[in-house]
Amino acid sequence: MDTKKYAADKFDAGFEEVKSNIIKFNKPGDVIRGTLVEVTDFVGDYGPNKNYHIIADAGFFHGGTKDAVDETPTELVKGQRYSFLGHMTVNDALQQAETGQVIVVRFVELKESKKRKGAKYKSMVAKLGAMDPDFAAKPSKDDIPFE
Repeated sequence: MDTKKYAADKFDAGFEEVKSNIIKFNKPGDVIRGTLVEVTDFVGDYGPNKNYHIIADAGFFHGGTKDAVDETPTELVKGQRYSFLGHMTVNDALQQAETGQVIVVRFVELKESKKRKGAKYKSMVAKLGAMDPDFAAKPSKDDIPFE
């Protein structure tokens, strides 16, 4: 087999590299509003969690890491798909959300942990809105008529 035909300069020509659209709430005030399109499960450093996928309506976040937060916020692009990882202070509320529902998630403040001395956690709030009339959920196998 000739692997040279798969070289990046030839095989990948005309394609754009996909950039991550993962939002990390780093600064109080960071917020996203949009239509919930999917919820996936994953196992992270602290055990099982959720990853929420949203088509943004509006919002912003401060990129970077917890040790080096960007000073300038990044504004979300309306209609773009973003995701963010679940958090103990919003998972219960978002468990009640339905696919196709408009939601708002906001980082409210950093609070002192009562369980772990000296540790802090992000206090987040989630609000559930109406169903997005423009959202068309993927049909399930039960919705597709058998012919």
